[in-house]
Amino acid sequence: MQLFRALVSSLGAIVLLVSALIDAILAVGVLRSNPRSATNRIFFALSISIMLWLLTYVAYFPSFSAYTLLLVRLGIFFAAPMSMLFFLFAHTVPHENIQLDRRLFWIILVETAAVMALNLSPYAFSSAVIIDGNLHAQAGPGLIAFAVISTFFSILAIAILIQKAIRYRGEERKQVEAVLVGIILMLALIIGTVLIPLILFSSGLFVAFLPFYTLAFLGVTAYAITRYHLFDLKVIATAAFVGVLLVLLFSRIFFAATFADVIVDLAIFLATVIFSWLLIKSVRKEIEQREELELVNAKLDAANRQLEDLSRFKSQLLSLASHQIRSPLAAIKGFASLILDGSYGPVDERA
Repeated sequence: MQLFRALVSSLGAIVLLVSALIDAILAVGVLRSNPRSATNRIFFALSISIMLWLLTYVAYFPSFSAYTLLLVRLGIFFAAPMSMLFFLFAHTVPHENIQLDRRLFWIILVETAAVMALNLSPYAFSSAVIIDGNLHAQAGPGLIAFAVISTFFSILAIAILIQKAIRYRGEERKQVEAVLVGIILMLALIIGTVLIPLILFSSGLFVAFLPFYTLAFLGVTAYAITRYHLFDLKVIATAAFVGVLLVLLFSRIFFAATFADVIVDLAIFLATVIFSWLLIKSVRKEIEQREELELVNAKLDAANRQLEDLSRFKSQLLSLASHQIRSPLAAIKGFASLILDGSYGPVDERA
């Protein structure tokens, strides 16, 4: 209980928990929108790896000082698949099948697994402590492999997305451009408010908000993927809002001054859980009804187009038939007129 109280008493911890929760909701929502799509599945794996990586930031909290070295190693352990999945996502989006060669795909997986195993060893970090809120870690030679592979995958992923944004057209280009916007926004926030203050002023004031910066990329990318399923996105947004609200209400229980306050806060939390469940259920029902209505409208549009095609075919058939009938009759009438006029000489009664 004291450990959890110390955790939630920090603004950084609240930001961390909320960000991790939203990451999980986005991951599940995007996957459910189209489970068969490789783009959606890779985004799910990428979001989960980012969520696990964010949770290792509890190493900065005093309550976890005994686990600092383990959490630092876990941080780069989860960062390795993030880089690989980022590259794989950039190579796949917006297609529903993985575009990478199967042999190359397995080579990348094996290399990433090897780097992940190395990151958990003393060859990556031999020691790590938090002093005055700053991390002091002794890096080993094994960290070079992680730095090389993560940098390589990140640069390659951005290059692939830029190439796709130039080559693609229509909706596919808009999806890729949205992903690029998310990446640029995330990098701009990290560089502008975290790296520059740390390098120039030794200030880590905005480090606690790093989890929110990852949401800039995940949120925009989730929208780009689900732009064909905007109703699903509405469910995701509702679930994310509800999740954040529940985390905040649940944390209030541990700040209650008296037992009566605990009971009141617990009752409010439970009532909010029930209301949230009903709200999400109502939103999902509305979405299903709208999707059914869209399906009916699509069928009606298809039937109308078919009727228009039949009407056009009927008009063409009548025009062709009348032309085919009128042409020989005109010729017969013309020759009959010439005969009756005597153009071919006198005509006897039999003719």
